[in-house]
Amino acid sequence: RLAELFGRELSFTLNQEEAVARGCGLQCAILSPTFRVREFSINEITTHPICFKWEAVNGSDDTTLDVFAHNNAIPSTKMLTFYRKQAFALEAEYADPSRLPSGTKAWISRFDVKNVQPAEDGDLSTVKVKAHLDLNSVLSITSAYTVVQTEVEEPVPQPEPKEGEEPKTPEMRKVKKLVKKDVLPVLQASQSLAPAAVAALTKKERDMHAADELVGATEVAKNSLEEYIYDVRGKVEGEYKSFVEPAAQAEFLAALNTAEDWLYEDGEDAARDAYVEKLAELKATGEPIAERHREDVARPKAVRELRDAIAHWADRATSQEERYAHITPEERQKILDRIEKVQEWLDDKTEKQSQKSKWDAPTVFASEIKKQREDLVYFASPVMSRPKPEPKPEESKPAEPVPAEAQPEAAQPAEPPMDMDID
Repeated sequence: RLAELFGRELSFTLNQEEAVARGCGLQCAILSPTFRVREFSINEITTHPICFKWEAVNGSDDTTLDVFAHNNAIPSTKMLTFYRKQAFALEAEYADPSRLPSGTKAWISRFDVKNVQPAEDGDLSTVKVKAHLDLNSVLSITSAYTVVQTEVEEPVPQPEPKEGEEPKTPEMRKVKKLVKKDVLPVLQASQSLAPAAVAALTKKERDMHAADELVGATEVAKNSLEEYIYDVRGKVEGEYKSFVEPAAQAEFLAALNTAEDWLYEDGEDAARDAYVEKLAELKATGEPIAERHREDVARPKAVRELRDAIAHWADRATSQEERYAHITPEERQKILDRIEKVQEWLDDKTEKQSQKSKWDAPTVFASEIKKQREDLVYFASPVMSRPKPEPKPEESKPAEPVPAEAQPEAAQPAEPPMDMDID
């Protein structure tokens, strides 16, 4: 019916969560200044028209009004006007019961407008009723009140004064306007379920949601068990073969085959806990095998990096280069002692590991070797990387007094030549 209505084949490529995510992504793209999305709007409409009915007053035949027509955009608010001397009731119904789903009642709700009084002259009061249909198609009366016609003064509209003219004093005129007088209470009765029934249905919905989640979690657990069986069985027969004893290998492969047979026979419709338990049993044997393989690959690299670090810091601690001249012998010796201790630890661990077979538990892990390297770097680096202190500037000394005999004699005037006569 959906394909016939929209004139196209339906798409089944999105599940519930993906559909929500796609809609959210589209909304974000619309709001974002970065993406350009074709402009469009989505308007909710009234799929089933709603009418109001009331009792006839003073022999009037007008007792029904279609308030929210078919395809009326929602949310929507309608203002209804009634003329009454006393309280009255409005009943809301679906205007076209033939279009309703099977088993749906046409009657929606009853609204009792209370405290309506005659006008001051004893005539009918004008009652305004505001009906609202929200985005969820929930109908309500948001307000009801009486209005009276009052004569008020207001300025008469004047033409705009021409340039240079002074504005004229506004003339006043009396006009009649409707003014809100009394707010009226409205009581509502509907076919809504009782609070206890709503609570029961809410609990049922939560239980159904939990059941759906359990089905999904069961499928994940089942697929995880199946994937582990296929993955580990191939590795035990291949790259993991030398890391498990032949007898233990045959026993583990038999356990994997048994779990596979159970998965496609008695375990086809098992509970989630059964799949989780089976997987845990297999991993209790398979994980140590995988760990021994990972360590066999990672350990040589970690050993090589630690030996490089030992050689590097030993070379620096014994260096006679000028840039290390400020490092004291005591500080150098502490680094060398630490290096010696790390070297002894590494030699001991690698010697013990070399005596083990590949299917034995490791005596040393790559993570432990990496930790030794990091500790050595953190210990030696701050010392050997400390910059050389700047030399202190020399203080200027006061000039020493020069001895008198060392001082130069004052220039004397030249004596006159002896070959001249002086009178």
